[in-house]
Amino acid sequence: MNKETMELIDKIAEKLGTTSEYIMQVLINQAGIVVYREAIAIFILFVIFGTLVYCVLITCVDKDLKGDFKNFLVAFLVVGGMGSLFMIKESAYIITTALLNPEYWALSEIISKIK
Repeated sequence: MNKETMELIDKIAEKLGTTSEYIMQVLINQAGIVVYREAIAIFILFVIFGTLVYCVLITCVDKDLKGDFKNFLVAFLVVGGMGSLFMIKESAYIITTALLNPEYWALSEIISKIK
């Protein structure tokens, strides 16, 4: 950690009435919680999107839909899938960073809040 970062952490600690070591320990512990939160969010996203795809496919097969509604459903699934992939990519980055290097995650959280 460079001197400037430590000074910023000390300023935050002073405003909160605690020590910088305590703040870092709290943030490192928070990294584990963030991992679980992001993993649960990805799981819920998969369940919702999978259920939606299943329902749409069943509807299309059972009713033999044609025309604009079918095109709308396909477009909706493509856009929703792309959005889901973006969210999964962001969550995967957070999970791996917080799990494998919680100190870096804690520092990046502090720096992002200061900027």
